[in-house]
Amino acid sequence: DIHLQTNEVLGADLRIELLDAGGHVVRAQQGSGRQDAVIVRGELPAGMYLVRVTRTGATVFATRAVLR
Repeated sequence: DIHLQTNEVLGADLRIELLDAGGHVVRAQQGSGRQDAVIVRGELPAGMYLVRVTRTGATVFATRAVLR
């Protein structure tokens, strides 16, 4: 799983996305109203992913994550 910790509250107006190396959204969830979120790995294969937080389609934050 990917644990995301921020300095700002991840409100319901934010969308948290996990994108694969091809740029496809493989997981998405709304903000939790807290400063952290967990993206469940499930059956995703190992590799490099992009975590992107958006508000009304505009990127607010993005970072890379590696699943092993």
